[in-house]
Amino acid sequence: MKDFPPDNPVAVLLMRREVKLSESRNTAIDSAARKAALAEANDLLRQIIEESPGDLRRFDWLLALGRSLLYEEAAPYSSAILYVGGTASDRETLGRVTERAVKTIRKLERELEGEYARVDQMSAAEFETLEASGVLDTLDRISPQADYLLIWGLFYDAVGRDADDAVRVSELNEILSTLTARPAILTTPQDQNPVQIPALLVAGMSQRRLNDHHRAREYFDRARAAFERVANASEKDRIRELITLGEIETVQNNRDDGRFPAAVSSLARFEKLIEETPENRSVDPFVLRMSHALLSRSLHLARARLAVHLGRKEEGEEHRGKAWKPLAALTLGSPEKRSELYSTVYRQLAPGVDVATMDPFERVACVVGLVSEEKFDLAFEVADAFLGSVKPDEQVLVPEVLYQVGLGHYRLKNLAKAAASFLRIAGDYPSWPGALRAGELAVKLSYAEYNSANGSTKSNAGAMYKSAIQTLLEKFPDSSQAKYWRFFYAQILLDEGNADGGAASLAMVGREHPHYLESLELSVRAIARQLERGGISKGNGSSPLSSAEGLMREYERLIAHCDEVSLGGADEATKDRLDGVRAGGLVTTCEALILPSVGKYREAVDLLSGFEKKFPKAGTLSGRLWRVRLLSFESLGELEHVARSIPEYVASDSRGAGETLQSLHDATIGEFHRLREMGEIVASRNKAMTALTLSQQLSAWVKSHGSSVSPAGKRLIALQLAEANLYAGDVDRANELFGILSPEGVAIASELTNVEARTLFGKAEALRLRGDCGRALLIFNRLATGLSPKLPLRWEALLGDLQCRTTLLEDARGMVKVIEQQAYLYPEMGGAVLAKRFVELLNQNRERASAELSGAGLQP
Repeated sequence: MKDFPPDNPVAVLLMRREVKLSESRNTAIDSAARKAALAEANDLLRQIIEESPGDLRRFDWLLALGRSLLYEEAAPYSSAILYVGGTASDRETLGRVTERAVKTIRKLERELEGEYARVDQMSAAEFETLEASGVLDTLDRISPQADYLLIWGLFYDAVGRDADDAVRVSELNEILSTLTARPAILTTPQDQNPVQIPALLVAGMSQRRLNDHHRAREYFDRARAAFERVANASEKDRIRELITLGEIETVQNNRDDGRFPAAVSSLARFEKLIEETPENRSVDPFVLRMSHALLSRSLHLARARLAVHLGRKEEGEEHRGKAWKPLAALTLGSPEKRSELYSTVYRQLAPGVDVATMDPFERVACVVGLVSEEKFDLAFEVADAFLGSVKPDEQVLVPEVLYQVGLGHYRLKNLAKAAASFLRIAGDYPSWPGALRAGELAVKLSYAEYNSANGSTKSNAGAMYKSAIQTLLEKFPDSSQAKYWRFFYAQILLDEGNADGGAASLAMVGREHPHYLESLELSVRAIARQLERGGISKGNGSSPLSSAEGLMREYERLIAHCDEVSLGGADEATKDRLDGVRAGGLVTTCEALILPSVGKYREAVDLLSGFEKKFPKAGTLSGRLWRVRLLSFESLGELEHVARSIPEYVASDSRGAGETLQSLHDATIGEFHRLREMGEIVASRNKAMTALTLSQQLSAWVKSHGSSVSPAGKRLIALQLAEANLYAGDVDRANELFGILSPEGVAIASELTNVEARTLFGKAEALRLRGDCGRALLIFNRLATGLSPKLPLRWEALLGDLQCRTTLLEDARGMVKVIEQQAYLYPEMGGAVLAKRFVELLNQNRERASAELSGAGLQP
């Protein structure tokens, strides 16, 4: 238009109309926009006609406007009525459009008549001039088209009116009288007259609406016979949809005439036509299938009414039971269109109809419609009533009801209730076409609820979230949704402490998963956690996952993937992330390798060689890294490496060293006691020396970072150093340190804190080991008589008390009596290890008592 602008106002309007027509045919925009564009194009053509009274093109314009109104603008509404029954809204809109269409066509006919009258008044010369101009050819071409278009205009207008509307009856009769006045339209074969079959059909459809079923049937039969005689394949395809519509009308005509077997035959022919209709048909194939199901339903209901009228109630119930099933089958066969079908049935329900009188499909359609209208309370009420009384053959409809209930709760922000409804679909009806979608929604909504919940509700939401993922994995294991959520299910299992299940689930996460890298990280941690639980001896378990070898394979998979991503052109941020993953995976792997149940200490040390150089940005792993090294060196008996490595670590991680040293000290002391109780003298000695080194470094660290440690913390660290010296065999140094720490002014043992009690015990133990049993006995006795028997330290103090008395050669029989009495009152005697030492001391004193008794008997 910019390069070749129109040269007059009419041309401008015509160009604008073409633009609007293009918009109306653009399938890339939504239906409402296309309808609006078509209506605007038709209004522009109306304006052109009004503003061009003398333009001879107005005949073509009027014809084009009539056709567009009738065959394009009115088409969605007339099709809805003719194919699936339509709604009140369809009929109202159709009436508005067809009224304009009929007025336009009648205007065209009047102007044609006026033009013919003008021609009749012309002289011979004027007529010849007019004939030469081609105007007469135009008139002769348009006139029959206008007559034929008016027939369909009247029919569509009648279709939109109520059955008892007088105008409807008048229009239908006008159609029939017009066709009767032009018999050639109905009799000239289709190959010579392209409107024969359509004219026969409109005649039959008009007769049906006038309740002349016999005449209607004759027209339909003639149209079907004419269709069979068409030899040209393309012509046959062109009019196949009209014959399909004729078969729909034939079913209804036979049904209304009580000819049920004939109606069933017509229905079968209709089904065959649906299968034969080309793909490029103008009517949506689903609309045809929906029409077939609705016709089948109406036929069953008509037969049910007749059976009941004749007193055959059981037969009537049988037909009513069959009526809704074609509709249910269609929703299963075309799940993406089920909403359209339910909505169609819902819109056709009579206003104010009692839900109790509805058939099962109508009740479900009612739920669907109410939810779409956001009448949620009423929708839930209808849904609950249906679900509470559903019959076995109605189970096929239950998933849709549950889906709509879930949708309603979702729109109301009731995520837990929505998830529960969707979860029930996925779990109980996995074969329903929408079950996978429902399962995915259950997972997503329960996850959202879990994230926003707190307290007891969070626990419930977490349980539902887990159940939803389990259902998705169990019912749809091969779906992309299951493959995606399997990673998150593994996270749940790991959080619950189920390392076996978590590792197994992670092993199934595919490379295409967006969290594949994280799955490899978690897999390494999961297998490490399995090993930590001690189920595998030296890492040679039967499970490919739960072994040291399995751990190394998984770690190698992690490294290989990191290398692959890195070589694929990763940016610096991604490379840093990958280095962090490599470093974390390596430390986790080595932590598992040095577990006592695995014992691969040398492998761990070798793997960590040069760690700081490889991963200079992995400072946050420093504590874990050095823990592995120190425990490895200590377990290998390389105490010189321990002594050298601890200061090196403290220097590298001065801020975080305190927490790591304390953790290492606690673990080492624990191992020391375990090994000593097992009689592993050399190993326990090594642990004691390592613990001493750790305590010394921890004490030194406190001096430089004292501001970050509380007074109580400093006292505990000082106590640990004293105890470490005692365990390592430096009794004099231990005695000195315990002396500094010994509490003053506390007369009653029960008032002592744990640290104070441990300090006094350590002081007594150091005195005993130095041979000062007299002083040690006083402290042991104070603790043994003052502390609660529930405390292990009380039993250690009692053992020390009796050991000192034995060394001081006090009455052996008295000590035997004490031990026996304590064993009677407290059978556990402070635990298995202490009980064993008490038994040893008991036997020693029994032997001493026996020797004393024998010695006394030999005296004169």
